[in-house]
Amino acid sequence: MRRVILETYRVNEIPITTMADESAEGQPVVFYFHGFTADKRSGLLLGYRLAESGFYFVSVDAPMHGERKSDRLDAILTGEADLVYPAGTGLNVLFLVGEIIVRIGQDIEVLIDHLHGDSRADTSKIGVTGTSMGGFASFYLAAHSPQIQVAAPMIGIPAFAERWEDKVLEASVYEKWSAAMEAAQDETSRRTAFMTAIDPFAKMKAFFPKPLLMICGDQDLAAPKKYSVDLYRMLKPLYSAHPERLRLNIYDDVAHRVTTPMMEDACDWFHKFL
Repeated sequence: MRRVILETYRVNEIPITTMADESAEGQPVVFYFHGFTADKRSGLLLGYRLAESGFYFVSVDAPMHGERKSDRLDAILTGEADLVYPAGTGLNVLFLVGEIIVRIGQDIEVLIDHLHGDSRADTSKIGVTGTSMGGFASFYLAAHSPQIQVAAPMIGIPAFAERWEDKVLEASVYEKWSAAMEAAQDETSRRTAFMTAIDPFAKMKAFFPKPLLMICGDQDLAAPKKYSVDLYRMLKPLYSAHPERLRLNIYDDVAHRVTTPMMEDACDWFHKFL
């Protein structure tokens, strides 16, 4: 009988949970990043599916989450922080997500360096996936980390700047928020520049010809499929010689959640290409 070994520990203060077959040796690595307010435990079902079939799975607590829980996160969520925008706009959270994703980019470099010394992991074969904020992060990592070979973002958005600008415009037309949005114009300009600087959308062209699977819910309002459709449209001509390496899966009647078929498709993607 084969056993899957689960380990939880820290690498340079980054809390991770790993899962792998007890006899693992030189296995492809899949990193998982969870959604906003969740933690690394949310990836365990996906991790088990991958670990029992020959992958070294690493689930990470994002900055300010899980074992790295931050009072700042709670203050923003409860409205006790000195917020730049009215809480209902979602802009305070969206900008915080951008800041967290940049730190995730730093974390994964540390974790990959750590895995170089682990005989169970083959760091020449690294995939990334995640849900919601973790889907955002998966796009960011695919665009900015050359070590990522395969990506399968789930219910995330690849266009940070466009999403930010859409949310700013939306908030500005609400009468109850218009005065506050006008007062925050200078800070909005600064934050727009930041979101533009970290935006993975245009940089995803450089990910070609690596395999990219985008997973979206048809009824998802938190991460609308529109942004992934736009990226698919931009990338499709590049992948014309390798169409099997680019896929956009949209699931009917699914809102902002991950379903079993979504996880199965992500697993199949890593089996096929990693």
